[in-house]
Amino acid sequence: MSQIRSLRSFFMSTITVAALGACHSAVAQVVRTEYHGQESLIDQISPGKQWVTADQVLHIRNGQLLFFDQASDPRVTGEVVVSVNANFKLAPPPVLFYGPMNGTFQLTNGGGSWVGTWTGIRNVQGHSSIKGVAKGQGGYEGLQSRFTYTRNTPDPSVPFELHGVILELPK
Repeated sequence: MSQIRSLRSFFMSTITVAALGACHSAVAQVVRTEYHGQESLIDQISPGKQWVTADQVLHIRNGQLLFFDQASDPRVTGEVVVSVNANFKLAPPPVLFYGPMNGTFQLTNGGGSWVGTWTGIRNVQGHSSIKGVAKGQGGYEGLQSRFTYTRNTPDPSVPFELHGVILELPK
């Protein structure tokens, strides 16, 4: 009986060590590449549907903007078509509006494309903070990106500062 318990204990210990080793090796295979840069507004493609309610909230649905991202990693440099949804409270100049916003985007360049979602806030000073995630397509298949964009002025002609990471996940 004692031998059976010893064998069972040895067997369970071996399985536990093997499982922990497998988990450790999977985590160790994720490659992180950080990047930084700027995003500049190029043009408004479509204003989308916009209306102002009696409580002075500007609603935007499916607006489309064209940006260009210039990043330290060429995989995330290129033209970006951004869809915008927002519920902005109207404010006096220079802020004009503030509130929550979100949408989708596609960044395209010669190596592939990134498709993702973003969410953000434009605060009462008109400063914007955006977080997002993206999935690589084409030559970037299997990659993910997570990023933040910030603009510390209400002036839309000032580029966003961008910081992010590309994750190369184990296969």
